Amino acid sequence: LLTANPRLFLFYGLENGAFAGVGHSPRFADYREPGESGYRLDDEERMEGMQKHLDSCVDYSGSKVPCVLKPGENYIECIDDDCTSLQKCPDEESQRACWDLPTEEERSFCESKIKWCTLYVTKTVPANYEEGPKRGYIPYTIYCVDTTGIPTQTPGQNSESGQDGLGNCYHE
Repeated sequence: LLTANPRLFLFYGLENGAFAGVGHSPRFADYREPGESGYRLDDEERMEGMQKHLDSCVDYSGSKVPCVLKPGENYIECIDDDCTSLQKCPDEESQRACWDLPTEEERSFCESKIKWCTLYVTKTVPANYEEGPKRGYIPYTIYCVDTTGIPTQTPGQNSESGQDGLGNCYHE
């Protein structure tokens, strides 16, 4: 599909509706696994599921480094521990006063357009780590893809932007 229309963006998600990534060219795609960045490294119970994220970053030389937020970086923290509290999303349709509409049919249609968003706050990692625990993040990954969108760096198997053939792609 991307080969047929090189200006096309493909957005893809998980079965539960969570956004997973975007294919933005015939050669590259990107992905961020769902989850909450800003998880506390001193929370042993929560770290069981987050350890794979903490251990998945590399620096420019390819050496492993922990995925830890730096002082001054922002992260999102859910209001409750399980991220289950919801509020109406800030878009116009969700904020509309459906109860003021004259007919039940109009109210029902209006209410069907309401979207619900997780209740969260944006926080900043303190400049001095002594003020709070270190926090990890879930990395964002960019990778090379073949003509079917499957990640690969196999020589001769990558889609070529604007061309009919296959080529090479190496993403560092």
